[in-house]
Amino acid sequence: MVKYVAVFASSASLTDFRLPEFQFVAATLRIPIRFLDEEIPWVASGADRFWFSVFESPASRAELKAIAERCILLRGVYTLFETSPTLTDLYACLEERHGTAHAPGNSPTASSTATTPSAFLGEDETTHLTSSTYSYQVETIGKKYTADAKRAVTEAVLQRVPRAGKVEWRQPMRAYYIFIQHAVENAPPGAQGWVSNGPLLRVFHCCLCVESKRSALLATYDLRRRPYIGTTSMPPEESLMMMNMSSVCSGHYVYDPFCGTGSLLIAAAHFGARTLGSDADGRAMRAGTEKGKTSPQMQQQRRLALAAYPEDHLSALTEEERLLPTMITNFKLYRLPLPDRARMNFSAWLQTWHTSALSRDPGGIFDSIITDPPYGIREPRKKVETTATTTTKASSDNALQQQAVTLSAYPTNEILLDLVLFAATHLVVGGHLTFWHPTTDNYTDDELPTHPSLRIVCNIAQRVSLKIVRRLIVLRKIAPVPTPPPSRESCAAKKSPDDLRVLMDATELPDNADYMHYRAKRERKRQAAEKHKAFMSATSPSSDLSSGKGVDTGRGGGSRGNRKHGRLEGQEEIVANWQRNIEIRKAKQAASHLANAAHKTVDRSQP
Repeated sequence: MVKYVAVFASSASLTDFRLPEFQFVAATLRIPIRFLDEEIPWVASGADRFWFSVFESPASRAELKAIAERCILLRGVYTLFETSPTLTDLYACLEERHGTAHAPGNSPTASSTATTPSAFLGEDETTHLTSSTYSYQVETIGKKYTADAKRAVTEAVLQRVPRAGKVEWRQPMRAYYIFIQHAVENAPPGAQGWVSNGPLLRVFHCCLCVESKRSALLATYDLRRRPYIGTTSMPPEESLMMMNMSSVCSGHYVYDPFCGTGSLLIAAAHFGARTLGSDADGRAMRAGTEKGKTSPQMQQQRRLALAAYPEDHLSALTEEERLLPTMITNFKLYRLPLPDRARMNFSAWLQTWHTSALSRDPGGIFDSIITDPPYGIREPRKKVETTATTTTKASSDNALQQQAVTLSAYPTNEILLDLVLFAATHLVVGGHLTFWHPTTDNYTDDELPTHPSLRIVCNIAQRVSLKIVRRLIVLRKIAPVPTPPPSRESCAAKKSPDDLRVLMDATELPDNADYMHYRAKRERKRQAAEKHKAFMSATSPSSDLSSGKGVDTGRGGGSRGNRKHGRLEGQEEIVANWQRNIEIRKAKQAASHLANAAHKTVDRSQP
C-alpha cells in the first residue's frame, strides 16, 4: 500500500464536491482506496480542508491515471513523503528521517514511526531517487509568498533530503512539490493594499504521480467555444462532475428530461454514453428562439465559437449550421455521437412512457437519469393537464368524449416527485437519478420525495446567490419497484420548498446575514451618491449650463432616463466592447510571443 495525497482544484462554489467526486470515480473504476485523513489531525480538521486528501492504495500508476483523467475537480495525485502542520516540523522530520544535520535553532520533533504529533510519514524518498532530471517547486494557498521566500523553503528542504540527478525546471522526469496552506482571511471593510496573512494550516512534501486533464477538459468544453448555448446551459465543470457522481461509463444509456441546449448530454457523451434528451420547448433542442437567433450578442458568440475550430472540424457542418447552429452542431464539433431527442412535457410521462419488455433489466431502461429541472426564475415551468369534455355531432345523437389539454403551474415539489417516480420505474437496478434541487438556506430533508426502491447517496449544497442554494441530489436504485407499487401520495415530500420567485422579490431577510450585509452596503453607497449629487448641485449650479451639460441637445434631453440606449443599441455596444477587448488581448499575446522569441534567440547566440 502506497501513500498518496490528492490535490484538488475547482471553482469556489464546488469545494464541497471535490472529495465526493474522487470517491465516486474510484468506486466506479473499482479501484480500492483507504482514506487516512482522520488519522492526521491537521488534515482532518481546521479550515479549508478540502484542498488535500491523504489516502493509501495498492493501485498501479495506470489505475491512478484512470482516476485522475476522469476527475474534473482534481489537480493531480502525488506520492506523499511527509506532511506536517508547520514548516519547522517538516524540517525536523526530514532531519530525523534522513539523518541530516540539524539546522541552527531547529531540533527534530518527529520520530521514525508512521505517525507522530507533529508529522505523518509517507513513502521513503530515497526509494524514488534516480539519475534522471528533477525539479522542486513551492506552491502556496491562502497567502502569497515572494520568490525569495519560496527559494528559502526550497533550499531548506534540499539541505535535508538526499539528491540525485540534474535539476531541470521545464520538463523534469521527477517533479517534487512543497504545498503550504494558510487559512484564507477576508479583507476588513475599507482595507486598501491588504494582504492575507492567515495562520499556517498544513504542509505537504510530495512528488507528482499523475496529473488530471482538468485544464484540457475545461478548455475543450468551454461554453464560449460552443456555437449554440442558452442562458441556462450548464457549465462544463458542473456537467462533468455530475457524470462522475452518477458513475456514467461507456455504453450506458443516459436520459435528460429537461435537456434544453444539451449541456448534460454532451458531458455524458464525452464518457461514452448513449444519450436521450427531451424538453417541453422544442425550440431549445433546435436553434433556439427568434430573439436568440437575432440577438447581436448571440450572433457574436456563434461567430467567435466557430472561429476557434480548425477547418477539419468545421467540414462536418453544413452551411446552414454554420449560419445558425443547433444542439446537434455542438455534438458534431466535439465529434461525439449524436443524441436522440423528443419534444415532451415531462409532467405527462405516465401517458408517454411505457416500459419495454426487451430491456435488460425488468422495468429498467436507463443507466442514469441526469437533469437540471427548471427553477421557475429564468424559464417557465408548465405541466400538462387533460380534462374530459363532451361534444355532440350535428349529424348524430351520439356524444363524443374528447380531451381538452391545458397548461398550469408546475411547482418544484411536483417536478421532483415525477422524477423520483419515473426513475424508480425506468432505471435499471444500480442506476442513478441525479438532479439539482433549487432551495434556500432553510432547506430540510422533508423537501425531497422518497421511494422504497431509491436511496440517497449524495446531497451536497452549492450556493448560487446570496438568496438561493441548489443541492445536488444523487439517488441509487437499490431494488425493483415493489408489488403493489407505492402510491404517489406516500412518496410525496412532506414539505414544499420556498417559492424562489417570491424570495427574489423579498428585500427583508433577517435570517440571511450575508444578504442583509449586502443590502446595507448598497444602501450606504446609494446615500453617498445622493449626498455627492446634492453637494455638486449646491456648489456649482451654473457650471453645467455654461458647459452645455444641462442644455437640451435634441437627442433626448439631459435626463439620465432619456439618455438610455435602446435594448438593441445596448447589445451592439456590448458586442463592440467585447470585440475591442479581443483585439487588445490578441495584440498583447502577439507582443509576448515576439518578446519570447527574441529572448530565445539571445540565449541560443550565447556560448
